[in-house]
Amino acid sequence: MNIDKIKQQVKAINGGNLCDVTIEMAGHQSNTIQLCSKLTKDGGKVLLFGLPPDKSESQMSIGYEDMARNLTYICSHSPEMVSFESAVELIERGVFDPSTIFSHTIPFSRFVEAYQMANRYEDGVVKILLSMEEH
Repeated sequence: MNIDKIKQQVKAINGGNLCDVTIEMAGHQSNTIQLCSKLTKDGGKVLLFGLPPDKSESQMSIGYEDMARNLTYICSHSPEMVSFESAVELIERGVFDPSTIFSHTIPFSRFVEAYQMANRYEDGVVKILLSMEEH
């Protein structure tokens, strides 16, 4: 993976700037977390919403270079992998319909608003489904 090339592509898309916020949703310490850190501007935020690393990666580390750039890391709470696997099995068997737990469906373009709503427990929020389609 050529991080410098990826950074240049991000800057080309983003008016010459790195990202204010990056979102890591895969949970791979050696790849995506580090990549998100490198793509985030000084003083920006890295949101860690992925599954927890596997047991061989029981710790996450932040490099000194990224720490010195004053990045803020915000972590989500994740269940153990066995809970995730059990949930997938229940969904696949039709025992549980996950759509029943979502109180709101919000377009991805309004991610920041959705995150703030969930973080503040506003408007009776239980869970928010981010849609890739505009409503």
